[in-house]
Amino acid sequence: MGINSGMNETVQEERRSPNWHARPAEEVLNAVESRMEGLTDEEVRDRIKRWGRNVLPEAPGKGPIKRFLLQFHNVLIYVLLLAAGVTALLQHWLDTWVILGVVVINAVIGFVQEGKAE
Repeated sequence: MGINSGMNETVQEERRSPNWHARPAEEVLNAVESRMEGLTDEEVRDRIKRWGRNVLPEAPGKGPIKRFLLQFHNVLIYVLLLAAGVTALLQHWLDTWVILGVVVINAVIGFVQEGKAE
């Protein structure tokens, strides 16, 4: 272990350091071994070989059934379902079906919108 080994540990520690946004630009550029002009094509290829591509992993998506069922996981939906239950106990069938219709339409609209957003 020579002097360089200790220096490499210091550089690695600097790279893990929080608050990059609060540090001066020159200090950050030195820590990541870059410069204001950016990297050359050769440097980019070398870093891709060494570190891999700079991409975020894709988040695992929810299946369509789970996404649809999650539309019902909401306090207001629970209140509407409770109201539908009460109206059913009172045998106000029209009110029961209207409330259930609103809940289902809301779930379908939420499902479609979430699908488009993904």
